[in-house]
Amino acid sequence: MREIKFRAWDSFNKKMLSWEQFKNIKFDVGDGYDVGIPLEILDEKYQKQHNLIPQQFTGLYDKNGKEIYEGDIIKWKHPMEDIGVVKFGCVNPNMSVFYLDVKRLGGCIFQDDDIYEVIGNIFENPELLK
Repeated sequence: MREIKFRAWDSFNKKMLSWEQFKNIKFDVGDGYDVGIPLEILDEKYQKQHNLIPQQFTGLYDKNGKEIYEGDIIKWKHPMEDIGVVKFGCVNPNMSVFYLDVKRLGGCIFQDDDIYEVIGNIFENPELLK
């Protein structure tokens, strides 16, 4: 079973928040109550209210042991070198998976024999996708 955790892009301060920083943020959910991250943080309303864009951990690590999250830009060789963005989506109504969105190939699901390397993310390094 993979560990469920997130990081978040703080679009106001233009910085990435780690899981440790993100999970300790208190949110006002109305009626004067401050709570830790509510499930509703994934809702667009909360993203806009708090200027945070959450990204889920895939449960996978790159060849250097770095955690792979949604929004990461990945480089790999299989059989030729390519670059893709990690996304989460539905393959069919019964199955949601993390996949790589690659211009040359379209979407492709992570494979165990591929060698991945996180080279950036879509917020801090958008130029890597050009």
